[in-house]
Amino acid sequence: MDEKLGKFIEDFGTLTRLSQLGFDHGDDGEQLLQALTGHLAVPAHELSVVTEEIPQHRLVDVDIVMEGLAGRDPTGGW
Repeated sequence: MDEKLGKFIEDFGTLTRLSQLGFDHGDDGEQLLQALTGHLAVPAHELSVVTEEIPQHRLVDVDIVMEGLAGRDPTGGW
């Protein structure tokens, strides 16, 4: 590892630590893991994570599909 890369990694680590200081980690609301566990009725941390890469030129198609799905919501929102 050369000196520039080492300095970059050190600076990036510092930036990451500083960015974490700005997050409010209060317990004043339901956490995502708890909400998912309640919704799915199984411990969310035990479920597999599946991802799918979507090419940039297909993002507009995804947006159209998501808009259609959101339109089916009787409350009209996310």
